[in-house]
Amino acid sequence: MNRRVVIGLAVALAACQGSAFRSNVSLEFLSLTPVQPRHHRLKVSIDPATHTLTTEDQVKLQMKLQPNGARPPSLAFYLAPQLRVESVLIDEQPAPVRRKPPRLPSGPLNGRRYARFEELARYEIALPPDAHDSPTLTVRAAGPWPADAQGMQLAGHSGWHPLWPNALFTFDLEVEHPQAWESVSAGVLTRREPSGQRAHSTWSMAQPTDAIDLFAGPYVVTTRSVGALPVSTYFFQDEVSLAPEYLEAAADYLARYSRLLGPYPFQTFAIVETPAPIGAAVPSLALLGQSLVRRHYTQPYGLGHEIVHAWLGNHVMVDEAEGNWAEALTTYLANYYTVEETDGEEAARRQRRQMLIQYATWTTPQTDYPLMRFLDNMSQTDAAVGYQKGAMVFHLLRRMLGEEEFFGALRELTERYGGKRAGWNDLRLLFEARLGRPLDWFFRQWIVQPGAPQLAIERVELTPAPADHEAPEGTRIAVHLRQAPPLFRLPVTIHIETPDRILEKSFWMDQAEAVIETIAAQPPIRITVDPDEQLFRRLAREELPPMLNLTLTEPALRIVPPGLADHAESELYATIARQAAERAAGRVEDDGGLLLLGGPAQNRETAEAAERLPSSIRLGLLDFTIDGRTYHDASHALLLTFRDPARQHRPTTIFYGLSADAVRPLIPLLLYHGWDSYLVFDNGRAIVKGALPAAREPLIWTSRPDEAAP
Repeated sequence: MNRRVVIGLAVALAACQGSAFRSNVSLEFLSLTPVQPRHHRLKVSIDPATHTLTTEDQVKLQMKLQPNGARPPSLAFYLAPQLRVESVLIDEQPAPVRRKPPRLPSGPLNGRRYARFEELARYEIALPPDAHDSPTLTVRAAGPWPADAQGMQLAGHSGWHPLWPNALFTFDLEVEHPQAWESVSAGVLTRREPSGQRAHSTWSMAQPTDAIDLFAGPYVVTTRSVGALPVSTYFFQDEVSLAPEYLEAAADYLARYSRLLGPYPFQTFAIVETPAPIGAAVPSLALLGQSLVRRHYTQPYGLGHEIVHAWLGNHVMVDEAEGNWAEALTTYLANYYTVEETDGEEAARRQRRQMLIQYATWTTPQTDYPLMRFLDNMSQTDAAVGYQKGAMVFHLLRRMLGEEEFFGALRELTERYGGKRAGWNDLRLLFEARLGRPLDWFFRQWIVQPGAPQLAIERVELTPAPADHEAPEGTRIAVHLRQAPPLFRLPVTIHIETPDRILEKSFWMDQAEAVIETIAAQPPIRITVDPDEQLFRRLAREELPPMLNLTLTEPALRIVPPGLADHAESELYATIARQAAERAAGRVEDDGGLLLLGGPAQNRETAEAAERLPSSIRLGLLDFTIDGRTYHDASHALLLTFRDPARQHRPTTIFYGLSADAVRPLIPLLLYHGWDSYLVFDNGRAIVKGALPAAREPLIWTSRPDEAAP
């Protein structure tokens, strides 16, 4: 039996549970869709003064015969509900059209996969009996669309043009817009002609895609060549000065990822500024919100991440029937591997640790779900599963295959599946061919099943080892390692540190308990499992450093406002309290995490908590001290989280600004600073950050039980 069928069945059964493909589902959602678009010839006129758009879309269709050999009796397309359909033609002949509600698939994967179609209007057309296999459908529509001084944004899946589920097509797009504006879409700008106060721009996309995104506005276009590739920024006037920085970063990323993934797959590349605070990618475009552009969002996890999507997600598209692998692989290459290449192994180890921390912070065994069910980032739990766990799964694959075979498989992926959809099964087959042995168990364990391993050193036994002809007298060491259910198959490394050396033991663990034995000349002083953070596993809550996100994800949260603050400060802290209550994972009540707002002079509970702080931290009435340095300016603020000894070492977070002016600039961004134990801010900018130790480290044993594990 083809092993593709084996894992494919597991994926399909899990994805379709709960009647995903009942017989009353609309035909266009079935895997053998009878009608699909192949090419759009689309004209759109944008009128920002009246906030309207007018469209004419000539769609070349491809019809498939039904199992009985007959042509499908009808076709359906989807459109934004605010647009009015003015006429519909089949091969230039009027066709009657009816607006009918869709019958969407259900189930944990498909319900989410097709949820956007629930917001759209469905139009059904009876096909004439003499319709041929490749008819042309012409749809003319008009209606209101949001527009402002920064332009008009027409996202591909918003329904501004006719949509079909699971479609891949090419397109030609002609845009009429104000002369003072520029338009930008995927593909190549083939023409721009002024016409009085208006202009006509034409875009052509010759590679298959699944949506047409269009952005028009008062952009200033800056272009440079990277080899033969035109690279542009479409920025608003206030951000034009940042264009050289973004173009230089883009050139570096394009060269870097071409080396890893093969030639850049499109004819142009552009960075488009949007009013909305997004970071996204569509074919040949990276979309960055204005607030991100202003923050110099050129880091690997920012602009770099969106550029990797040119290959993974836009050139090789995702077969969503098996979930979304592209975010995981993009996160691994951009957010992680770039750090490893540029900053070295220690920075990479910290990055791996941070991925484990984020996964453990935002998921629990109850909220976790299989990686194959991840589609997009709609919550912190989604990001933890689809981005952090997914990236670590690719790290495990790379360690199994080695550098040459791993990246060889990725280049083969972009070459073989460019312009097509690929799923987890397709990736599995590529990696298996490179490895030379089956990976069913690996993909079943990490992709089909939910969760992560939970490991702990149960005990360490030390006994005298008598001398023999091969070794002098020493110590026999037995490390008992336990894995909580469900059990995973793992490559485990242990370091046993003695006063004069470090012994390394590596083995595969797939049982509830493993015993690792060795003999050393001297007793061990420290034993560490997975010392380089190479495994993907679930950290216990006690392993997580104290941080704001730990407080916010406690089963319950109590927020204490500053009862003694003046009116201006009270209003600012009240806004933060509301934001924290909305972000909190648990109930907002007495027992659990504790968030104290205001300093000792403003909040009695802060004054009490200040007496329980670690010795390196002091809170004063008009200042605070961190690691020997005192901060007393009115522009300074402190965000601090510690494990509170008076509260069973639960996390307590204190936010303390030395004035209202120190608090005010942090209101929009404070909750994004959730991963450090303490941060010192000056006028809203973080100038010092650091970490306090975890409560315990279950994979570290020391010869002194009272010794704090770093």
